Amino acid sequence: MLEIKSEKDLVVVPVSYFKGMELMLEELAGAVDVNTLGTMEKFLCLRDWLNPDKVDRETRKMFPNLRWDSIHLLLPQEESCSCSDNPEKESE
Repeated sequence: MLEIKSEKDLVVVPVSYFKGMELMLEELAGAVDVNTLGTMEKFLCLRDWLNPDKVDRETRKMFPNLRWDSIHLLLPQEESCSCSDNPEKESE
């Protein structure tokens, strides 16, 4: 099992990343001719791992000793992102 030694071993992505990748997987599934059960199982496995809740749950299982409260998010939540085109709003 890999060990998390520093912040470089972690990647923080917004939930929208998972949703976008899920849409791309759906498009790919429509373009690929699935003619074996093994191929279908691989698609289903990929779809499961594009669920942010599953990724969080499984990562916590894989690294039970990791102190999650000491990990600072690298990206702001999408709703509270202060990135705007209006500089007046930012100065308030």
